[in-house]
Amino acid sequence: MLTDGRSVALRMHDGMKRRTQRSAVSTFWRGCLAAASVTLLSSDAIAHSGRRLSVELVDGKLQTQGINTGPEDGAPAVRPYLNAIHHHWSNVEAQGFAFSLLPGFDVPPNATLTGHRLELELTGVSRWIDPPLMPDSFTSVRLSPLAAGIELSIAGNGEVDSERLGTLPLLESTPPEGASDLDLYYQINDLPSSEIYVLTLVMSAYPPAGAPSGIESSDPIHVILSPDGASPQSRLHHASLFLEAHLASVPEPSSACVSSAMICVALLIRRKRSASPSFRGCSQVISAVHVVDTM
Repeated sequence: MLTDGRSVALRMHDGMKRRTQRSAVSTFWRGCLAAASVTLLSSDAIAHSGRRLSVELVDGKLQTQGINTGPEDGAPAVRPYLNAIHHHWSNVEAQGFAFSLLPGFDVPPNATLTGHRLELELTGVSRWIDPPLMPDSFTSVRLSPLAAGIELSIAGNGEVDSERLGTLPLLESTPPEGASDLDLYYQINDLPSSEIYVLTLVMSAYPPAGAPSGIESSDPIHVILSPDGASPQSRLHHASLFLEAHLASVPEPSSACVSSAMICVALLIRRKRSASPSFRGCSQVISAVHVVDTM
């Protein structure tokens, strides 16, 4: 799956080295993203497992639950918090850019959401520069603006970027059976190595024409993109888990959240019995985050 995405990304960036003016860069960049939208969304290249955000409607308000359906990463498969999950860039070193096809979105069946248009508004992009490899309870997070000349973009049923921000349609009309594999194409004109990028999004639902509206938009949703690399250290994996929990919303004690919490506890107990040292480190990082959040 990832290989297909890399091939598409390489084709889109053919000739990027010849760009010299900033206006030409932006125009070409937007053209690449439009091509990505058509190519990726019309193929199976992005229909795959991994770190995802499942759309939920709780007490009339949208929220997303982070879920990892791919290889375990040391944190609970169902994250014990809302509206945040990370993934990693895939570098294309020869062309000097990186891309990712995750996190993706899924919309389980929901009678209230049926027929609604779902949109994501990109409200900001920031970065955590030089985070510690193993954050602890004394770690503070300071997010900074993007460096000059860096542009981060998202393509799907349209496109937005860090310069223009704006709204990206996720679903034109939510079907009764829901929708899965709503994966986006993330791209940056750089090869990140010592910083973690944060895309801040807000999800809104709009009813069919003439229908009453009563669904509240989500709290900020944080899509976190971390470096590529051969090891957890080079990928800033522990810092990424720390940042997830730091930025995430805390679930309300509804029945759905209690069920999710029970699942998370069971997963943590099972994993702690057979955890590798790196996974035990991840558990310690998550525990440290909760200490910070309760101080």
